[in-house]
Amino acid sequence: LDFRNWFGGEHKINEYCHDLALKGGKRLAEVLGTQVMDPDGELTFNMVPLLPCDSRNGMLIFLMHPQVNVELPFPGSVAITHEIDLKFKEKLLYKHKAYSAHFYHNNRWWTRCSAQIWNELEDFEKLGKVWLSVCADVLEELGLKQ
Repeated sequence: LDFRNWFGGEHKINEYCHDLALKGGKRLAEVLGTQVMDPDGELTFNMVPLLPCDSRNGMLIFLMHPQVNVELPFPGSVAITHEIDLKFKEKLLYKHKAYSAHFYHNNRWWTRCSAQIWNELEDFEKLGKVWLSVCADVLEELGLKQ
């Protein structure tokens, strides 16, 4: 809690993370050569889990997690299967030691990235390079070309 107060409080943290999600999503889309699902940022929202902090006074902590969805450079004609899901996860986690959630929606592949207080814009650029490699590797393993 001291760090959160030192940074300027919950409003400043939320402001930083929301701004980073918007800028990071845009930068990630540039690296990937794709698009952000919500280009205006109107739906870039905060996931807000409630965590009991102190049971004596019933105080709750609201943790803010702005998230952004960015299209992956992977053909929408390739529908989701357990095999592809596993290939993505293994390459992200074991080969690159990185991860962002991925999902198939509206005939496109997407990644959902969360912006946290410890993240910087460069993290989105690094993640973009990782996803470029992962998508290329999986397409090659499937015998497909991008």
